[in-house]
Amino acid sequence: TPEKLNQLGWSERSRSSRLEAPGEVRDIGVRAEGDSWLVLDWKAPVDGGSVAMYRMQRRKAGGRTWVLVDTAVETEHLLRDQPRGVDLEYRVIAVNKAGSGKPSGMVAVVL
Repeated sequence: TPEKLNQLGWSERSRSSRLEAPGEVRDIGVRAEGDSWLVLDWKAPVDGGSVAMYRMQRRKAGGRTWVLVDTAVETEHLLRDQPRGVDLEYRVIAVNKAGSGKPSGMVAVVL
């Protein structure tokens, strides 16, 4: 009976909840930088579904095409071997199984 199963710690199968894409990453910034590396940090989204990973993208300043640079599971990440002497813009996007959140604001960097 269901009552006896509950006493054993068993219960009815829970209803699955619909997974929602994460919200927008907040407060992106450069925590440290060197000749060809930089450390980006940001805050997790406050709305939307839980985050599985973050995608970091860059483009030449004012450019149209964003390029995937790396992925991370934490809210800071060291990017190595970045181009020197080029005006670059970076952004971060939170991702889970339901999809991608809205891109963060941009941070401009010249190494």
